[in-house]
Amino acid sequence: MRNKVLKPIGRRTGHFVWRNHELFRIEALSDAVIAFAVTLTIVSLEVPVTFHELLEGMKGMVGFGICFTFLFLIWYKQYLFFRYFGLRDRTTVVLNAVLLFVVLFYVYPLKFLFSILAGGGIQVEHNGEIINRIASGFEMQQLMVVYSAGFMAVYLMLFFLYHHAWRNRIALHLSQVELFNLKTELYQDVLMMATGAVSISVALILSDNESGSAGMVYILIGPAISIFHSIRIRMLKKSVTEQQLEDHAIAVDKSKSNKHTIS
Repeated sequence: MRNKVLKPIGRRTGHFVWRNHELFRIEALSDAVIAFAVTLTIVSLEVPVTFHELLEGMKGMVGFGICFTFLFLIWYKQYLFFRYFGLRDRTTVVLNAVLLFVVLFYVYPLKFLFSILAGGGIQVEHNGEIINRIASGFEMQQLMVVYSAGFMAVYLMLFFLYHHAWRNRIALHLSQVELFNLKTELYQDVLMMATGAVSISVALILSDNESGSAGMVYILIGPAISIFHSIRIRMLKKSVTEQQLEDHAIAVDKSKSNKHTIS
């Protein structure tokens, strides 16, 4: 009977109680910065004049979609951080500011790489001439290093934000389930940083002409995250009681419907 009760609320055992429903000024700034970053990744700011220009612009839509998805995931994890913990102290402000700086720095390597991989190709027309985006294998190697370093920096800052919440776990009155979930978030960020480190290593180990293959490492993220969460869910069920899981799921639902900040 208890298994039947826990089954529909199982998804919420991986969440946190919402401790804030307000929009902080720091969040408003973050929204504006990330919106600006998305604007920088857009295919073109001008309406195509000819059908040929329209087709050329549409070739970049896949790359734009990938960039948009990645930036949205960053925004969403940051959004959940403020909903879950409601922190707005000086350390949070500084860490969030550095995260926004990294995102703005990272957006051009992100757009450049995926504009090549998603149909743009190595060659592009510039001022009436056909030029190569990547002049040599060495430049491709450096591009993969820059991209992966930016990828690692983004998740390093997200790690620091969630680790700051861990340091404040007593003041936040985190339950045993939430403490476990917070560790899961931290471990996941480490896993993402490790992926970037592996990509850099592969790019440096391979020859210049083969260094672009380092990007294939990122394909492993999906399966790795799925396996990781499957393991953590099994560990969670062994670490806490069924009653704690049920109470936590109920508290999560209640906090989302409560428009007042939970102390």
